[in-house]
Amino acid sequence: MTRIIVHDTIAQFQPLFTSRERPKALFSLAEQIFSPQGFMSRLNHELTDRRRNGFDVMSAAQHDGYEALMGQQGWGLFNPSRSRDASDWEFAQYEQAAILQQIEHATRECVQKLELTEAQAAHLPQLQCFLVPADPANRTFMALNHGLSGFGGAPGYLLLRVWPSPGNLARIPAVLARL
Repeated sequence: MTRIIVHDTIAQFQPLFTSRERPKALFSLAEQIFSPQGFMSRLNHELTDRRRNGFDVMSAAQHDGYEALMGQQGWGLFNPSRSRDASDWEFAQYEQAAILQQIEHATRECVQKLELTEAQAAHLPQLQCFLVPADPANRTFMALNHGLSGFGGAPGYLLLRVWPSPGNLARIPAVLARL
């Protein structure tokens, strides 16, 4: 059986995104995410490790959801035009919707419906899910992706970026099923 891990990225991101510090001051605080030992480096390593069927950047660019992985300006963390009030609202909505539990439940349902044989499941011993913040100041993301993007191009990893509108929250299971 595939083990599903939904990382509590909200606990890591919320203090950064709701901080009233200037973006420049957030660089040192965000080191746990963007440093060579941080979560983004680990994820990028998985994407470029061809021994595990990973993808290099140009190959990954051909996949849906690469925008979520790219994390332009730290998913808006370093964007000086990002509204802190919008970030406050976003994280409050994540909590109210119990979004991490929704992601875990939907992912578990998807894996169960796949009905993997033992041999198939051996190739996917665990599935790690990461939620990253949406930047409402990123017009391209909000207009073209409607504030919802997911990347599943690295074996064993799902990356989801959600602006927590009611419509997007309702679409999470469908997005995860497609990844």
